[in-house]
Amino acid sequence: CNADFVCPESVTGCDANIEKPERPIGTWWGMSEEEKVEAKAEMEAKVDTFKQQILVCACCDGKSIQELVGNGRSEGGRGKQILAKLQEMVETECNADFVC
Repeated sequence: CNADFVCPESVTGCDANIEKPERPIGTWWGMSEEEKVEAKAEMEAKVDTFKQQILVCACCDGKSIQELVGNGRSEGGRGKQILAKLQEMVETECNADFVC
């Protein structure tokens, strides 16, 4: 992992598929601008938490992306794109010199 990334003393939550937060569909139309800003911030926080959990499990627990998000995402165009993006993030953040 890069110099900014530090593994926790104990790694938890890596035994099951990590659920990627889903965007609320269809709810944006009835929201005020203030509600949209709040919902977007909430979604970004959930995505950041998801990414952090992926990094912890991949860098510190040695799990593969497929183990973490499930093999169901490997089929279909969008699923493959998401897996590739997550794999790139892990490869950028994790490196062999880092000791968890």
